[in-house]
Amino acid sequence: MSNSFEWICLDLGGVLHDDRGTLEPMLVVAARLLGLSVDEVRERHRAEKSLMAVLRQAAAGAGTDDWPSLLQGFRRGVVEALEDADIPPYAEVPEALDRLSGGYKLALASNTLGLARPWLEHYGLTEHFSHLHLAGEVGYNKPRPEFFAGLIEATGAAPGKILMVGDRIVTDCAPALEAGTAAVLIRRYERRLEGYEDYAERLWAEVRDLDVLAQRLGR
Repeated sequence: MSNSFEWICLDLGGVLHDDRGTLEPMLVVAARLLGLSVDEVRERHRAEKSLMAVLRQAAAGAGTDDWPSLLQGFRRGVVEALEDADIPPYAEVPEALDRLSGGYKLALASNTLGLARPWLEHYGLTEHFSHLHLAGEVGYNKPRPEFFAGLIEATGAAPGKILMVGDRIVTDCAPALEAGTAAVLIRRYERRLEGYEDYAERLWAEVRDLDVLAQRLGR
């Protein structure tokens, strides 16, 4: 499968590591900060697809302009909650990143708040990335168009030269495709994916892991 991509933009959870065990501690931290029950925060997260969006809405609803302090408190709480957690990269990730970064510029495009940089550093993966595009730093979360517009601008490449790689349709692949980039779905295990039927035929590829993607890209 031929391509002319210059940039490969990767999500974090579900692409580089298994994030299924990290959400609950993050919900607990958000609930404590917002004075809500964990179930209330969980329902808001399901609706908004992003904890950052939940936090922003809560701050706006309270009429507070102290968003930076709220975000800092959330980051600090999450790092503390997960500092002893073992969240290794998927087995194929280090070698696959080495292969991919040998032929493309890599960007991390993630909604993760406060964990991405220390996680990459802890597992020695930072050097593979030319750019980190993190929702908590750029001010917009996926799937907002502003997140992807900022990502495209940061790469300096035409949208058609960019390949977005994610494990979800709604927050990763669909908005990337609408922004004009190509998209790959990483599907490591069977599950229902919202929006899959609408976008499946527009995906550049659907693969089980980064090793297969690297092979598809000729690396």
